[in-house]
Amino acid sequence: MDTLLLSELKSTIERRAQIISMPNIFRLLQINSKFTSDQILETIITQSLRFFEYYEPLIIHIRTLISFDLNYNGYKFIDNTDLYNIDGTGQIQDYQVEMIPNAIIGLSRASNGIGGWAPYNYIRIFNYDRPTLYKFGLSSGVYNVKGIFNRPIKIKFDSSNNFTSDSYIMYLDGKTGGVTYKMFLDQLMMDIFTYIINMKENMVMTNLPIEIFNSCEKESTRLKEQLDLFYKESLTSGQLLI
Repeated sequence: MDTLLLSELKSTIERRAQIISMPNIFRLLQINSKFTSDQILETIITQSLRFFEYYEPLIIHIRTLISFDLNYNGYKFIDNTDLYNIDGTGQIQDYQVEMIPNAIIGLSRASNGIGGWAPYNYIRIFNYDRPTLYKFGLSSGVYNVKGIFNRPIKIKFDSSNNFTSDSYIMYLDGKTGGVTYKMFLDQLMMDIFTYIINMKENMVMTNLPIEIFNSCEKESTRLKEQLDLFYKESLTSGQLLI
């Protein structure tokens, strides 16, 4: 499973900021704030990722247990990502991760305990109200699901309210993530720059050179133009057609 450590992501953010001559970007995030830079960064990362997923959602196959829930009179998906840990100390391994889909593209029954996707066994007519599936003729059991999901974010803080070394985003890889990772990083950088620009508008910071904010504004404008084009093209990519 692809995972992106937040420690690696922070290093990339620092390098990107250094390119536009902005040193100590994380120090800027916590100026006049009661929160640490990592606490603020957590909020920005989450908002950036969820906005990005409107256009580039996670579309994958997973193997999951679906069980009938009498309270809902339907079959309920579960999320067990809290039981997984990247360092292998969790209660489950990466192939056992189960998530709740936002939408279902296809569903097939796993046979003989063997995983895999069987498109010829598609069940495609659903009445799905996340996390409950209402479908006559189903039974509780293990299914292969192709669906649209959110990428799980697992963030933990140490005693100083900084990210722990095992904080990460699942299903996102900075080494092999290609265009998806690059465009998410652009969205994140734009949102960070926007936060810093908003601070300038709402606070008096006489001890900081104006050139820092000029660099932020120029880079934020450039990224916005690039992202707007990418998102416009994503609408016609077919990824969301189900």
